Amino acid sequence: MDGLYNHEKWAQETLNYLNNTMKGVQEMFDQQKMAHTVFNLSKDYTATTMQVMKTSMEQYEKTMDALINQGNGVQEEGQKLMTDWMAKAKQGQQQYWNLMDENLKKMGNLFSSNGEKRATK
Repeated sequence: MDGLYNHEKWAQETLNYLNNTMKGVQEMFDQQKMAHTVFNLSKDYTATTMQVMKTSMEQYEKTMDALINQGNGVQEEGQKLMTDWMAKAKQGQQQYWNLMDENLKKMGNLFSSNGEKRATK
């Protein structure tokens, strides 16, 4: 009887292991969780990219300010043109960042349903 009991016990442990493994696989391939993970990666990538852009723009502005204020070759008209161009570039960049933030919030709302499945038709 010991041999049969051990065989049944081994079979039950194997089935338990397989069931637990399949639960892990199902969670790993849960489309909602995968989409949420991909969105979080995209959001982090976008935030990093935007921070690099902001830092780059700040350095560019400092360089241009130094060129405008200290440059002997830039006449008054040229200084005004460069200043206006920098202001428009900064405004455009701020609009872009605001649009990206707004769209990321909208996308985040799609994934923040607290695990609820969306109804399908």
